[in-house]
Amino acid sequence: MVQVIGAPELFSRVTANYGSMMIAREALIPQYIALVQALPMLPETDRNQYMPLDVFLHYEAEGYRRLIDTIMLDLNLLLHKARGEILPSPELNQVIYAINRNTVPASWSSEGFQTGMGLNGWFRELAVRLRYLRSYLLEERPATYCLSVFLRPDRFLEAVKQTYARKQFKDIDCIEFKVEVSTCSTFLVVLYIIILAFNCVVLFKAFSLLTIVWFFFKALSLLTSFWFLF
Repeated sequence: MVQVIGAPELFSRVTANYGSMMIAREALIPQYIALVQALPMLPETDRNQYMPLDVFLHYEAEGYRRLIDTIMLDLNLLLHKARGEILPSPELNQVIYAINRNTVPASWSSEGFQTGMGLNGWFRELAVRLRYLRSYLLEERPATYCLSVFLRPDRFLEAVKQTYARKQFKDIDCIEFKVEVSTCSTFLVVLYIIILAFNCVVLFKAFSLLTIVWFFFKALSLLTSFWFLF
């Protein structure tokens, strides 16, 4: 029989031999908690709405609230684990494993959104999404919406179809979306290509000038060497 004295998570690391059992960097946990607390607050919403867009925005706000609750619960559990007060569950071990590698835990991205950035970039994107959603809930309906801020953009498109069908007294199954590329976007693409080509020309000219200067000094050094020979 072996008696083990000390923090329980250290014994788990030795016996389980699982990568996610690494102790998270405790100094980062309060920073992440502060990031979550600084996120824009969403107003209270009600699902009993007449307009489909209002119902959709309600469920979007509910989804983001659940995401923030999950993040705060995991971070508070990490604080208790850092004090040695609890044993981490397998789900919490996965959160530790992700945070130690500056990646988004799977439980957070599954309730929220995927990203190719690190954890800090994911929090910045979350703040931007919440600001957009807050403006949609509190301000007048804008003429355009940013689809990338929604957790379920497909439901937004369905709400738009429902709104149009009610106003026009049409069957929703007969309504289809038509996508067009605006001339402004085409103009911006052409402008970008022109700027890129101009930069390439400038770089080519600069390279040619440097080549000429290099050949000049090379020839000058050769002439100097011949002068000393004579």
